[in-house]
Amino acid sequence: MLVKCDANCDAQIKFKPHLWLRNGVFYCRMELPRKNNKRRYCRYSLYTTNYYEALSKMVELNDFNDKFNKLCQLYSQIKVIPKYRNRSMPSGFTGIMVNIPDELFLSKDNDPKTIIDFMNLLNEVNQNIGKYNVQKEVVDRLKSMEYKYELCKKSLNPELLAQIQKNIMVAEPPKHTLQYILDSMLLKAQNGESETKRKTNFLTTIFENLNLSLSDDYSKFHDADNIQKISKDILAQKDVKNDNKRQKLRYIKEFVNFACKLEPDFYKDNILISLPNIEKTKRSERQPHLPYSEAQLKEIFNPEHTFFNDEPDMFWICMIALFTGARRNAATTIQYKNVIFKDNLWCIHFCEDTDAEVNIKHLKNEATERIVPIHKQLLDLGFVDYVNRKKAKLNAKNDDFIFPKCKTSGGQYNNKYIQRYLFEFLQTIGVKDINHDFHSFRKNASLAMQSAGLINSIINAIIGWEGEGTMEQSYSNYDLKKINEELNKFSYDFLKPEFIKWKKIMKTKPELKK
Repeated sequence: MLVKCDANCDAQIKFKPHLWLRNGVFYCRMELPRKNNKRRYCRYSLYTTNYYEALSKMVELNDFNDKFNKLCQLYSQIKVIPKYRNRSMPSGFTGIMVNIPDELFLSKDNDPKTIIDFMNLLNEVNQNIGKYNVQKEVVDRLKSMEYKYELCKKSLNPELLAQIQKNIMVAEPPKHTLQYILDSMLLKAQNGESETKRKTNFLTTIFENLNLSLSDDYSKFHDADNIQKISKDILAQKDVKNDNKRQKLRYIKEFVNFACKLEPDFYKDNILISLPNIEKTKRSERQPHLPYSEAQLKEIFNPEHTFFNDEPDMFWICMIALFTGARRNAATTIQYKNVIFKDNLWCIHFCEDTDAEVNIKHLKNEATERIVPIHKQLLDLGFVDYVNRKKAKLNAKNDDFIFPKCKTSGGQYNNKYIQRYLFEFLQTIGVKDINHDFHSFRKNASLAMQSAGLINSIINAIIGWEGEGTMEQSYSNYDLKKINEELNKFSYDFLKPEFIKWKKIMKTKPELKK
């Protein structure tokens, strides 16, 4: 929550919940009880950087705000009658009598339904207030209502009171074993086999270190002390690099968050506050990306493997990276409007989508935005024909993505797309290791260009590097014809036998369901 509320900051605006993004965290505006008949507002932190999660939390908070306002309305409708008695004042004031309230009673004019609604709603609000970081005056206001609640209890007949007590009984948290939470989380995540195995092994080891078994109830794990112990154990691993430590913390967060979403009324994600912030591993300490060898590339694109036949989009993503050096995000998020015909050349325009509500196309720097002619080998393979056929069959728009799996159902960038499809295949055929991944295609492209004698400024223009010196950065604006001439100086001739077969296979793609 913000330190200061924005009292009267939006008084001229018709009240409506709003979202703000400040320092990467979403906030929302809610109305406070009036003071001196003036409207007041406060901004609440939603403690999330995810827009859709923020919307969900804002709806919940707005629902709480509506219930609180309704409760205040019911509270004001319940009439209380004071019973007075006469009492003498202290010495010096003998003979003077004053009326002092001796006891409070509910008026007989109160509607029984109002009393019952007030009691039920007050209990419901008090039970759920821990879910929201509300203002202190809201909490104090709820406490001030307790005396009327006690008066209501006295006035109700035993049957009605028993019914209300039954409604406000705090339920015990449902029983979920650690095994059930873990299996459900993995099913929801739909990771590849290797990632699923890593998560399972790590979390199982964590449970064992806490003297817990998979058959134990999750409530035994959901404890701040356990999270602190796990954090200390991870930080104490001196031989483990920071990126691996960060990955382990992500597994813990994913496990706890899944349980919190499964049972939000009983398990809160605030126990994760004690998790440490670990810096990324320095580039000098990371394992370097290496290009694939000729033998590895032949194995990857061996037509005997059925992977690319079943996933033709992934074939073209790899081809784009292999011939242009495009990074993962750039290669996967190409739109139909990015395949253009300019200066009598077919080209790919690598750029961000500034017109989109949610831009999932991310460029590392200004040099990454570029127009690259399509290599003659890539043209011969039928890339442009594939794009045009797919657009016609799907009746796609120019703004649509050529490879739609790059976007999640929620409209965000699917950063696991490559991992779930390509990496599992590469591991199966034995070419994926700590030094080889999708970025290796970019290394292959740059190495092939260097071997063909292309100068650095041309390579920068194709791959999207900024260049090291002023000369490379300021005087490398080559026209597309020049870039195309230089680009076609390199080729992957050792892959020609495989390309011939893939050309025939890709002519039948895409095979779309009617």
